[in-house]
Amino acid sequence: MENLPSSLQWDLIRPNLGNQWLWLCKFVVSTKPTQYYARNTEDVTYDSQAYGKMPFEVGGQVRSGEGSIPEVVLQVSALNEVLYDIVRSTQGAVGSAVKLIKVNSDFLATDISALEADYELMASQADDDWIYFTLGVPNPMKQRFPLRDYSSSICPSAHPDHFKGVRCGYAGADPTCDGTLEDCITKSNATMWNGEIGMDPIGMMV
Repeated sequence: MENLPSSLQWDLIRPNLGNQWLWLCKFVVSTKPTQYYARNTEDVTYDSQAYGKMPFEVGGQVRSGEGSIPEVVLQVSALNEVLYDIVRSTQGAVGSAVKLIKVNSDFLATDISALEADYELMASQADDDWIYFTLGVPNPMKQRFPLRDYSSSICPSAHPDHFKGVRCGYAGADPTCDGTLEDCITKSNATMWNGEIGMDPIGMMV
């Protein structure tokens, strides 16, 4: 509760208001549509996003004294054919991102990040009644550091995903860029070149 905005803490915990606490769940599986579910008897809209009603259970976080990653078991009804097919077609959807959100029925229009937790799907299995997902905290060793390459000769904004983007700033007719400062000069966009020109030109720092 100490991470909640002070203006909300008392309103969220007052027992006489008649509000309800609900679980929401967001599944982000690569190449598949993102799934949004609410542990409720009717659909829920939270922070402008619709969450469809679906039976599921959230277990307590399990920790060990051996330094292993804390885990949570999420049970989703096997009647959810969409999620069941996603799990089957992706070999268990291992590595996918799952967000669990605890929401209060009186504050569904407010995004309260202190009540959200991000997990990585570690394992999954199913029986006739439930799909069981073992969730763990995202492994920091899988995160890229630093977030980008640093080069004295090539601008990272030349990548097709970033060319003509906000950091690139080029809005001309040329369809591609080779990343060099010379090419940026010909495009009259040299002030937006994002290479590290002061670095040693012999190599590239990662």
